[in-house]
Amino acid sequence: MISIAAVHPADHAWLIEHVGEVTRAGGLFLVEYRVMAEDGTVRWLLSRGRTYLSETGHPLRTCGILIDITEMHDGDERYVVSGSGLSDNPLERATDLALALKKTLGPDAPAGVRAATELLLINLGQTLARVGRH
Repeated sequence: MISIAAVHPADHAWLIEHVGEVTRAGGLFLVEYRVMAEDGTVRWLLSRGRTYLSETGHPLRTCGILIDITEMHDGDERYVVSGSGLSDNPLERATDLALALKKTLGPDAPAGVRAATELLLINLGQTLARVGRH
């Protein structure tokens, strides 16, 4: 588990805000953010998981994975995806596949393909967030 103190100062406030939103809303989350390593280097992390809510809408638990994606990250852009639904939700599956695509392509992929993948992830995130509010 990463301490909030390790989060890059520029990402600290928005990360706390998004974690709070996901905790209150429940459902899928996907967040990229930076942390400062002990030696002062900056690392990029990808956090993907799900917050489960009780029948009364209170957070019960959150589980997920944390992956160091520094080698595949090529800029300061990041995305946040959140939403709700069952794990067999087609939008969530599409998000997982788009993440796999991004990882598979890596930094040497043509710029247009990388940009299209990022746009797909952003649109999936926006759609999941919108669907989660209804």
